[in-house]
Amino acid sequence: MSNGDLHIHTNVSDGMLSPEEVAHRAVAASLGFISVTDHNSLGGLRRAGQALSQDRVRFITGGARNGSF
Repeated sequence: MSNGDLHIHTNVSDGMLSPEEVAHRAVAASLGFISVTDHNSLGGLRRAGQALSQDRVRFITGGARNGSF
């Protein structure tokens, strides 16, 4: 079983790190998987996925949408 994070925000929404920085930190931490889940934006998905394309960290597409009920 590998460790990972399924809820990561990048600076594309309200996070502090770029998608590329998130990817590099995931590799450095030897995570098995990550999912970028920026609020109301899919803009960081491709960038994070491309940064991980040559590494062993599995990238899972995610997202978060603000809404009201």
